Amino acid sequence: KLRKLFSFSEAPRFFHPMMMACRAAPKMMMADSHMVPEMADSAPLVGFGGGSAQVPTFEIRKKFPETWIFDAFEMSEGKSILTKTVPDTITSWILTGFAIDPINGLGLTDAPTKLNVFQPFFVSTNLPYSIKRGETVAIPIIIFNYLEQDQEVNVTMFNNDGEFEFINEASAEKQSTKNVSVHLNTGSTVSFMIKPLKAGNIKIKVVASSCVAGDGLEQFLRVEPEGVTQYKNEALFIDLRNEKSFKSAVNIEVPEFAVPDSTKIEVSAMGDI
Repeated sequence: KLRKLFSFSEAPRFFHPMMMACRAAPKMMMADSHMVPEMADSAPLVGFGGGSAQVPTFEIRKKFPETWIFDAFEMSEGKSILTKTVPDTITSWILTGFAIDPINGLGLTDAPTKLNVFQPFFVSTNLPYSIKRGETVAIPIIIFNYLEQDQEVNVTMFNNDGEFEFINEASAEKQSTKNVSVHLNTGSTVSFMIKPLKAGNIKIKVVASSCVAGDGLEQFLRVEPEGVTQYKNEALFIDLRNEKSFKSAVNIEVPEFAVPDSTKIEVSAMGDI
């Protein structure tokens, strides 16, 4: 959890902080500065995970928001403490804030505060925005090692829900594992070839572990149906000047040879006052 104390020379009543990511990079346990080569600076350092030298333990990171905090609250005596759980993204967050008081006016932070979130061993992936169902795609997994020695790492991708197939492996396989050597202060990449079997969001779950460290992440990949999208619009005029409610039935005919799981309906209303 992160605690940050804000103070002002005067005592505004309302403080409005906002935090956003400015550099992508995964979560952790407090890491010492010597474990962060060429990345440590004056910003506070937060870490996640942990584990023993024999059996490393870690949590699967799942929370990767684009923005983090956007809160408005009332303060007393010019100070307030925020307690927040840091998201799972390995990145730098920029914290700024302002205060509004009916007597003293507008108060601003002197300068943005930077918070580095880091751990010495982590995995990362760069998923495409979307892919087509039935399309074969490579999922790149990058393993970063900022420990004090080289690591022999087992990387496993899971398919527990059967949402895709591993290429060049039995289609019923629920997981696929690859081994890779990762030198200290560097990153290594492995790729898993998959073919999605369903439209919608499929789960990409990856775990990487060595004898002393481990990390895992879970993200979702958007899968679009194959084929070319066809649109049909139906307009209705709703007049509520003399009625309090409106009801109408609209028949939508889906073509016989429409791609399975590709049909969806969107409704919007536009006022004319």
